[in-house]
Amino acid sequence: LEPVPERGTDRETVRRYAAGEADYAQALPALGRAAWNRLAGAAPLEATERALLVAKLVQQRPWADVARACGFTGRPAAEAALRRLAGRLCDALPPAE
Repeated sequence: LEPVPERGTDRETVRRYAAGEADYAQALPALGRAAWNRLAGAAPLEATERALLVAKLVQQRPWADVARACGFTGRPAAEAALRRLAGRLCDALPPAE
């Protein structure tokens, strides 16, 4: 996988999502780029984190499917895990072009 360039507001959008200030739909494009870059990088991810990024942000599966596949009790737990992970995804974004 090759990293994709960050758009000018991606870091702020991902940070806002992680803080609960933006909803998933608003943050999806920036989250998708950040997830792709994290998956393309060498930094290790836990199996559940990798499954969460792939299922929700790469495959864009419904929350119920993501929760079931990743062992969460439902959407609230899956989205809470994604918000926590989003806080670390900012570090995976390469500089904006």
